Amino acid sequence: MTMNIQDGKNYDAQNTISSQKNTQLDSQMNYQSFEDKAQRTLFQRTFGAMDKGSVRGSIFTLCSVTVGTGMLALPYTFKNLGVGLGLIVLTLATFSSVWSQRMIVEAADKAKVLDYAHLVRAAGGKRAENILNCIVLIYKTGSCTSF
Repeated sequence: MTMNIQDGKNYDAQNTISSQKNTQLDSQMNYQSFEDKAQRTLFQRTFGAMDKGSVRGSIFTLCSVTVGTGMLALPYTFKNLGVGLGLIVLTLATFSSVWSQRMIVEAADKAKVLDYAHLVRAAGGKRAENILNCIVLIYKTGSCTSF
């Protein structure tokens, strides 16, 4: 089927008009959905479907990223170690994590630095800081590619 120039102009004008109508309909729907959301009960807002870009969706994403994939390894660890030994290992890991974080904070306080890279530089020199930066780069690249 061939189309002459006049048909092409009409076709473009029709597309422009229909896209403008779609934009108006979208804005009307967003306004209506906003009014509907304002009239929903607390239970409906809390346990209803999550919308894109909603505060609840953002909080859920933030929490799931913060918890990370390490949480997914816990059931496997407990399966292999059993409940008793699993709790002992989990408790030891918790205490060692808190202890090492306290050591880092105390060292940063004594060195009067505010971030980890500067602390490593104060403790081990420029070369240690460069090694740390390479390790962080490898870790972040691996994290981005694995998810």
